Amino acid sequence: PPEVFASAFRLCRRFGIEHATYHVGEDFVHLIGGIRQVDDALRFLGLRSGDRLGHCTSLGIEPGTWQSSMPVRTMVRRGDFLLDMLSLWRHMRYRDGCVASRAATEALRVGRLVFGEELSLEELDGVMGLRHLHQGFVFEASRKVDWHWCGASLDNDLREEAEMVYEEAAKTKDKRRLKLLCRWWEDEELSKRAWRCYEEIPGDFCDVSELLAYQQSVLSEVSRRRIIMETLPTSNVRISQYREMKEHHVFRWMKIPGRALEGDPDIMICLGSDDPGIFAGTLKGEFYHLYSVLREEFSMSDDEALARVAAINERGRVYRFHHRASAVL
Repeated sequence: PPEVFASAFRLCRRFGIEHATYHVGEDFVHLIGGIRQVDDALRFLGLRSGDRLGHCTSLGIEPGTWQSSMPVRTMVRRGDFLLDMLSLWRHMRYRDGCVASRAATEALRVGRLVFGEELSLEELDGVMGLRHLHQGFVFEASRKVDWHWCGASLDNDLREEAEMVYEEAAKTKDKRRLKLLCRWWEDEELSKRAWRCYEEIPGDFCDVSELLAYQQSVLSEVSRRRIIMETLPTSNVRISQYREMKEHHVFRWMKIPGRALEGDPDIMICLGSDDPGIFAGTLKGEFYHLYSVLREEFSMSDDEALARVAAINERGRVYRFHHRASAVL
């Protein structure tokens, strides 16, 4: 999960690595969980303008398409379900009160089962929102009364990580949120309750319109930050719910008439080939797939189809990470 890499991403920024990409939202049990994975990446990795997110199938697949391919109920690990419900509540509380209320009720119930005590919704969300902190410093800060970030490391960059933890520790006298986070990470009994127990999600827990609203809320954050979506069609068609290239969500993101959904924000996309060694694909082949679908399925003229594909190619060129194109070639 993205929080595991949060400190590393921050250190890379400090060392002068300007941009990053993270592949997420491709492999998920329930669509809500897949959307939450992308939400976590946005929250914890500090992604900003010019950075990329790869795949994000959970933000592209039409909820109706996904739902029609799923069984009437889905089993999800309790820990994941808790995180899913907190994310759903956070995004939907100002969009759809009914969905937010359902998510809040489930988060409180599951939070009580996992932690073995009553925690408020805000406290649960607050603790889970600290998962991006440096784990070693969190353990030190929660256990040592006189712990201070200045003496945490001889390395200036690591001291910045320690300072983030220190600021959180200073908010309460008993460092309650940090101690709860430590339990989440290392308490064996809590871990059993979170990761070896399952919650059943009925098929009608969220309908298509509610799933779409959650999708669009996270998509709006991607759009607001001007993050580029790396879309990888062949890979997704071969291992996702799609059966044919024409079903792929890239055409929704391209705002192709008949595939664009009302309420979708404008997002920037570029094309990738994912694992050529596994899928035997090439970047040129990905562009050809898009061109052929635009021509054959959406009845576009040659000029219009080429213009659509060229726009994606140009986006990838402008937002490439390496500024010396000759060195890349």
